[in-house]
Order: sequence, then structure tokens, then C-alpha cells
Amino acid sequence: MLLPGAAGAAGLGQINVLSSLGQPFHAEIDVLSVRKEDAGTLLVRVASPEAYRQANVEYGSALRGVSLSLLQRASGQLYIRAVSSQPVNEPFVNLLVELSGPGGTLMRQFTALLDPPGYASAPQTFAPARVETRPAPAARAPAAVTTPAPAKTGGTEYGPVKRGETLSRIAVKVKPEGISLEQMLIAILHANPHAFVNNNINRLKAGATLRIPDSAQLAELPRDKARQEVRVQTVDWNRYRRKLADSATKATERTSDTGKRGSVRVKEGGEAGGKDVLKLSRGQPAGAKPGSSTERIQSLEEELIARDRALKEANARIKELEKTVKDTTAKK
Repeated sequence: MLLPGAAGAAGLGQINVLSSLGQPFHAEIDVLSVRKEDAGTLLVRVASPEAYRQANVEYGSALRGVSLSLLQRASGQLYIRAVSSQPVNEPFVNLLVELSGPGGTLMRQFTALLDPPGYASAPQTFAPARVETRPAPAARAPAAVTTPAPAKTGGTEYGPVKRGETLSRIAVKVKPEGISLEQMLIAILHANPHAFVNNNINRLKAGATLRIPDSAQLAELPRDKARQEVRVQTVDWNRYRRKLADSATKATERTSDTGKRGSVRVKEGGEAGGKDVLKLSRGQPAGAKPGSSTERIQSLEEELIARDRALKEANARIKELEKTVKDTTAKK
């Protein structure tokens, strides 16, 4: 509960995430129950690294470029806009917001999940976690983090995974108290390698049923190790997307030279994001409207997978022929 008079009796609503993984961070948070006489006196900022430490929340590198500003919509609704100057390449941002007013300081923690581009069809909202409310006259004290009751995870399963679901959102639902989001992500990956394309947390397969590790298994995975693995996986994911984007650009240039363009249409199935498995149809006459950049990337991914499969089959046939020749030679 909020203490009387804290930050002018103001409150904070849910965080509305408007950006994706690999883009500059952009989110908005409504400021609730603000008295008119206090609206002009409110100040907002990202909490200090010391406040993060006291609240036992990691101060990630992405936060160094995040700034907060207090704005007003045409309707009169006050809101906080959070933006970063650089792209954020981590799957989530722990944002500790400090709102100060005549009555004191209000602090709230938000975990903003960042989906890969194209995975979310609409802005995503997340409720805040209560961290601390301080009345103005009170002495400074370490922030006490309180969280909702943990989900039951021992011996449970989650699934089947729906199209559009991401591992980050599933991890938030099933994460028990005392376990970091990074630990949950990597533990689910290790327990379900069959459910991910190329063993990457950003490429969860639709239709998969996930085994959820219990608290004891989760605790065996060190936080630092899990955090490092998440970062490595995110770098690999971004490198993979850039490679496909470069291939899409080259393919578009080659297609333009021939005077024809290939059209792209979505084929059901594939990864949970529903954006990476596509089918190429026959080329259309020049002048036909080309697919989006995302579609070209996705179509190229399918082509690469098909080529890889064909190469493996060819290698298998070569080995069979070599064995036949060897057997024939041995008989002579």
C-alpha cells in the first residue's frame, strides 16, 4: 500500500513497452491519482545504482542510456516516457523508477520484456513490482523488495506454446521467488533443447511443451553464468538477424536486375513468433508490390534451411557411393 502523502499521493500504472529487441528503448508509464496542485512539482528519474543495490535489482548496462521525462497527454493524463539513446540488445530491462513530490518519494520496479522485431503485434503492458515508498521526513533506509507469491514450478509443464509467445513472457509467469529472469530463461532452455531452433532462447518453437525445472534445479544455475549466457545468446541472435538482412538486401538487388520479384506468403507452423517460416511462390511481373523487409528475411531463412537439408542429403548419398565403390574394389 502507498503511504499517505507519498509523492503527493501519486501512483504508477503499468509499463507500456513500445520498442523491440535491438531497437532504442521506448516505454510509457501512466502517473495515477495526481492532485492538480502537485502536478507541476513532481520529478522523475531512474533510481541511482546505489538504490538498485539496496533493492537487490541488477543495474544493467542498458540503463546508462535511459532517460525519463514527465509529460502530459492531450487528455490531461500525466505519464512518464522512458527512452534510450542506443539500441538495447538484452531481452529485458529492469527499470527502477523514482518519483518525487511534496509528500515524499515513490519507487517502483518494472521489468520490461523486449521481444524480437515482429513477434508482438501490439504494445505490451506489464504491472509494476512494488519496491518502496518513502515519506519525506523519514530517514533513508534500504529498499525492501516485495514480489507476488511465487508460481508453483516443481514437476510442472507449460504448453503447448502458442504462436506469438516468447520465452521471456513464459519465464515471467513460472519464475519462483528468489530466481532471476536470466536463470529461468537458461534453465528452461537446458531442460528443453528440443523446443528451440539452433538452441537459442529467442527461437522458441510453437506447439512445444516445456518442462519447468523445480526450485532446487534452478538454484544450481549460478546467476552470473545465466546472465552471461543470455548476453551471448542475444549477440548470436542479433548477428543472425543482421546476416539475414544482408542476404535479403542482396537478393532484392539481384531480383531487381531480372525485372521480376518473388512474392512471399506466410505458411502455418514454425517458431512461436510465427514470423520465421515462410514459403516462396513464383515470381511476379516487375512492378508488383514487394514484401516487407521482415518477410524477405524470413523467406531467406527458409531457403537457407532447405539448402542445408539438401546438402546433408547429398553428403549422405556421396558416402553411400564411396562405400559401394570401396566394397566393389575389395571384392576384386
